[in-house]
Amino acid sequence: MHQACIARIARLGYRQQVTYQPADHYWALQGSETAVFLALALLLTGFCFWWTRRLS
Repeated sequence: MHQACIARIARLGYRQQVTYQPADHYWALQGSETAVFLALALLLTGFCFWWTRRLS
């Protein structure tokens, strides 16, 4: 079943390209992702406080 699926995808002209990041980039990427999510969480928290104080 799996091979038939792969063959069908190849016949349709689809390709897959996999790109890996080097292992020494791991912590830099983790730090960047954490910073982005923390910034978004802080923005959302600030918005929620603003919204609830505005409604009261």
